[in-house]
Amino acid sequence: MKKSYEHSKQPVNVLYEAIKEYIEETAGIKSVSLRAVTQILGVSGFVYLTSVMDLFSRKIVSWVLTKDMTAESVLEAIKIAQERRNIEKPVIIHSDRGIQFTSELYKEITEKMKRSYSKKACPWDNACIESFHSLIKREWLNQYKIQNYDDTYKLIFEYIETFYNTVRTHSHCNYQSPNQYERSYAKKQLS
Repeated sequence: MKKSYEHSKQPVNVLYEAIKEYIEETAGIKSVSLRAVTQILGVSGFVYLTSVMDLFSRKIVSWVLTKDMTAESVLEAIKIAQERRNIEKPVIIHSDRGIQFTSELYKEITEKMKRSYSKKACPWDNACIESFHSLIKREWLNQYKIQNYDDTYKLIFEYIETFYNTVRTHSHCNYQSPNQYERSYAKKQLS
């Protein structure tokens, strides 16, 4: 008998299947992107941060701040990431099962991409991007009384563009920032 929480048409979790070896030995930078949305509470209400992370370097490749949580904001973040990385599509895009990531519009736009979803009730598959959202709140946003959307946008820009990607070290990146890690990888590839 099938358990009540099991679904017959569960999306495939490609990320779970031996991804570390694939990233480091085959694809490297640009190979896997993680996506997630988090809400941020300010005095005037919630805003939503959609982030796209390169799993190889933990770099936040793109982010979009909106006043509502929609599939369109996710798609905008994907388009920005594609432009910044100069790629048609990442090899694999991974997200949780939020409605923005399972909508028909999302499936249409990402049709030519390899989509991967976290297993049901398994948040660890998306842990890197969820960890980033926790960090931005704990290390930065919670230090301020956020008034409105503009305040939030300014604070997020400062954290991601002038600290997280450029200065903040990560154990995964051999204690380098994501930008430094990508440069080191590129130099190694040229050698």
